[in-house]
Amino acid sequence: MKQSPVAATECLQQARQALARQDVLRADALYLQCLEHARNDAAALAEYGQFCLRTERNEEAAYLLWKAIRLGMDSADAWAALGHARLEIDEIADARQAFERALGMDRQHAIAGYGLAQCLLREHAWPQAVAALDRVRQAQPDNLPVLVNLATACGQAGDTARAAAFFSQAERMAPGEPAVLLEAGRFHRDAGDWPRALLRLQHCLRAWPDEPQIRIDIARCQRAMGDVASALASLDAIETIAPELPECRVERGHCLAAGGDAAGRDEQWEIACRQWLEARQFERAEPLLAQMLQAAPDSPATWNSKGSFHDLQQQLEPAEAAYRRALELSPDLLPAHVNLGNLYETSNRLDEALTHAQTALRIAATLPDASDPVIGAAHLLRARLARRQKDYGLAIEHLDAAARIPGPDVQVQTVLFERGRILDALDDTDAAIAAFTRANAIARPEPGVDDPDGNKFSRGVDYLLELIDRGWLETWKLPSRDPPPGEASPVILLGFPRSGTTLLNTVLFSHSQIAVLEEKQTFGKALGLARRMPGGYPHTLPGCDALDAQLLRETYWRAVGELCALRPGQLLIDKFPFYLTLAGLIHVAFPQAKFLFAQRHPCDAVLSCFMQNFRLNEAMANFRTLGQTASIYDRTMRLWTVFRERLGLNVHTIRYEGMVDDFDGQVRALCDFLGVPWEDSLRQFSSKALDRGKINTPSYEQVSQPIYRQARGRWQRYRRHLEPHLPLLQPWIERYGYHLGG
Repeated sequence: MKQSPVAATECLQQARQALARQDVLRADALYLQCLEHARNDAAALAEYGQFCLRTERNEEAAYLLWKAIRLGMDSADAWAALGHARLEIDEIADARQAFERALGMDRQHAIAGYGLAQCLLREHAWPQAVAALDRVRQAQPDNLPVLVNLATACGQAGDTARAAAFFSQAERMAPGEPAVLLEAGRFHRDAGDWPRALLRLQHCLRAWPDEPQIRIDIARCQRAMGDVASALASLDAIETIAPELPECRVERGHCLAAGGDAAGRDEQWEIACRQWLEARQFERAEPLLAQMLQAAPDSPATWNSKGSFHDLQQQLEPAEAAYRRALELSPDLLPAHVNLGNLYETSNRLDEALTHAQTALRIAATLPDASDPVIGAAHLLRARLARRQKDYGLAIEHLDAAARIPGPDVQVQTVLFERGRILDALDDTDAAIAAFTRANAIARPEPGVDDPDGNKFSRGVDYLLELIDRGWLETWKLPSRDPPPGEASPVILLGFPRSGTTLLNTVLFSHSQIAVLEEKQTFGKALGLARRMPGGYPHTLPGCDALDAQLLRETYWRAVGELCALRPGQLLIDKFPFYLTLAGLIHVAFPQAKFLFAQRHPCDAVLSCFMQNFRLNEAMANFRTLGQTASIYDRTMRLWTVFRERLGLNVHTIRYEGMVDDFDGQVRALCDFLGVPWEDSLRQFSSKALDRGKINTPSYEQVSQPIYRQARGRWQRYRRHLEPHLPLLQPWIERYGYHLGG
């Protein structure tokens, strides 16, 4: 029932009263109740936004304040509050713009001035930050945080005399304050005044004894003062607080080098670099790599690490160049041969991959330690290449060799998946299923992923289905299909994994008027935005208005802009298979969007997912048994079907089997749907795929070949294993026009 304006006003007044009583939970509930049916009330939105900002719910505050401003709450206070909300969620450029808007309305606005200064500090724009903080300090001369930030900015800008004076003043204002001592200590450390820095950091440590970074700073001072033994003792103390901390290893490397142990330094730095690369903290690894190369520019191991740095980010040319440089310096460096061979194999440059695999195995045969896991990786690479050459006997031989070498779980798992693929090619289906079952059993989900039987992705699908069963979609205010003037929509390519989405996007990649984004989760930030709207995701969707949709679109295109630059008139194909579950959100943001649905025989899709060595994120963690895979297929397809039919989505279906049988006919119809002309280059998609370099999906082998027919109907060979799950899949088999005979 729609809430009347009077009721909304009463609700707002009650929220203020609850807030006055410091009943924050009650106030929050009342604000939400007010906005549930009055989400275009600018004053209420701004007030709730300020409340969220005070209660440190900065993402919600950013949305509420942005919308209040768009609805007419165009004041310096509102812009300043929006700036602080965006600053807290690290949207620095947008925060700076908001503060500048506030200052344009009121040059003396202290909150906006300080916020702008903080943005400049985050951007390392030190001279501008000094100027901004000077202006704020004139209005607030006794503000300690302003003074400390000004001191820090002066130091970074090179004005050490002013910085020292301001830090002295701050220490007099707040004697013994740890935060002041820490910043002052770091300033004196950077200025080379090691005794003064050490004194302040040691005082700070007494207040914060479990903060490892302070101990690292202390060790750095001790090392600079020539007391390497004390520095190492400070680092040893960190091991009980934060063992295996990469920053600690970096400083330990400096200490070892100061004692004349350059090899020990290199070992510590290599470990730290590897830790950051494994955690994909590339921003931390990059400066260390530069430092490593400065200290030892001809270190083959460091060049190999630099190759891994680029390889993990799919920067193929610099990765290849770094691996090659490592091999120029040390032609027998086994890890570089294996890494370069793997890069070539996943880029479908098989002859070059084979050369490095063979060289790696020749080198491995001369090593005294036959249990090195890198040797196992070399055998695994050679096995994969042999399978691709259909030399299955040789492939098994190398897999057996890899299996005999102890290695990390991920390598054992990969060996089992590869064995399963070879056994599948040999039509030994029972042994193949056994290998895939063992591989999936030891596969470990990524950090933070719940148990596959109840993880967030699975629960989310079930919750949406439950809402739909309760009549949720009937409450939606369906948006107009008329696109905003001059604004394009992406084309969404989706489908259950292993249903031909990579084949489709590879074909479309060959078209001169099309740009393709491949599995970049561009709607992730839009989903995050929807979660901080009133009611949260998915409950907010039925009430989203034109402004909400606009903000969702802006958020989406900002994410796209970080990944690619579209030419004028270029059509964007955004491919992500499990956008199936976000079709409702996508429709709210882009009601005129076109969807490409990749369809394949359900049994083949389910079997292929179970047989695939995915990185186990929240979605892919549901493929570890055939039963789990069939279940998530059924539930995902139910959700997609409801969205498709009830929201009237504009969908074009491409059957994988149809692409195999009638490529030209299927692709011409696809071009008609997209509104682009047929181009003969579309037939050369496999050669275009080779030009792309590394394809970061499990289908990289197949899409580099002409239409791949071998997997069509493969499930029939595994029918006995799929039999328990056919009742769950049969409705989809029939709905999509397939049958149990093929």
